[in-house]
Amino acid sequence: SAAVTTRAMRKAAEASREKLLQNARSHKILIKKRLEMSRSSASGNPIRSLAGKWAKTRENLGTSTIVELLDASGRSKAQLSSDSMLFITKSLQRRKMKLHSEKYIAKAIRGLHSQGFNKEVRGLVEVLADKIKGFDQGFGPTGITSIAGLQKLRSCQETDKLLGALIPGVVNADESVTLDDMSSVIYGMQLLNPSEISTRMLRSVETRMQDFPEPMDTAHITASFFGLKRHARTLPGSRILQMLSDELKRVGEEGKRLNPIEASLVLEGVEAYTGKQIGDVDISRTVDKTLAMLAYHLEGQTIPGSLLAGCISSLKKSNKSSAGANKLYKTFASIVENSDLRRQHLNKLFKWTQEPDDLTQLGTSNVAVDASQRDGLEALASAAESRLKETPRERKKLLLDRGKRFMPPMSARR
Repeated sequence: SAAVTTRAMRKAAEASREKLLQNARSHKILIKKRLEMSRSSASGNPIRSLAGKWAKTRENLGTSTIVELLDASGRSKAQLSSDSMLFITKSLQRRKMKLHSEKYIAKAIRGLHSQGFNKEVRGLVEVLADKIKGFDQGFGPTGITSIAGLQKLRSCQETDKLLGALIPGVVNADESVTLDDMSSVIYGMQLLNPSEISTRMLRSVETRMQDFPEPMDTAHITASFFGLKRHARTLPGSRILQMLSDELKRVGEEGKRLNPIEASLVLEGVEAYTGKQIGDVDISRTVDKTLAMLAYHLEGQTIPGSLLAGCISSLKKSNKSSAGANKLYKTFASIVENSDLRRQHLNKLFKWTQEPDDLTQLGTSNVAVDASQRDGLEALASAAESRLKETPRERKKLLLDRGKRFMPPMSARR
């Protein structure tokens, strides 16, 4: 009877194991189908729940499936759960195969931008760095643009390892890579603090921009400005800023204009550049030229109140006492005069302009405002004050008058 009981228990265990394997196989087939569906914009992408179901099967994933899963989660902006992230990390760690394919590297890195930054992500980043290390072939456009996926990572040992593993691919980049593609590298480093590794990466981008100069479009110029905001004290960052400033001037000479959002990104990027000289770069002159070009780009445009407040905040933080800053203040004054801003935004702007001798309103260091900025600040103060003095009836009439200019006649509306 004991032997019969043992055989029965073995049979039950084998049946249970077979059932688990069948479930695992069905999950694999299901997730492969869903991964294919996720390439369609109308799929409703259930990547997060599928990753969770797959993690529960405890069956290791293949390398190709892992990178496909990360890529799909990035495209659908789905943040995987901690359990799923740990399971994916362990599955990748158990695989002996290195990620020495640009296609695999690009998919894995691109998927990181939707995962945030926590302990589980740091673990995955470390494993990815080990798998990519030793890949010394040059990236093409696909590999270079995928580095923008690092945009949510912060400075840590794991991030430095991954960035260091990607440097050879950037240094030996293919000739088909454009400067618009290289802007993704700068944009991906927006939250990283200056370090030896990040400076090496920026130096490789700088070398590429010097060796293969070519026009950039406005979106990639502004993304590059924004990505440099934490690298103001580095020589490669300052040199890239100088080249971007020249690009901004070229775009303006061609008759193209930045939109307000793009201009705000440029301002946020240059606000950290202080001082007169970094290496062979005249920072004060470069920033002055950039601010003067922004004044030209924003002239005659309408900017929402919250965005305008952000732009002026960045300009005051930058603390640039220059002719370019003065021009930009005057442009903002003109925008205030001709825009329908809320009183809360007008009050904020007016309050800022009433402290012309101290720029600490926004938490910056105590530095007196240069005389060259005063007339710009006074113009902004005057514009905000005159708009605040409007009575509600006058303001309503002004809004109605402006609406009539764009409203079709009654006959056309019938």
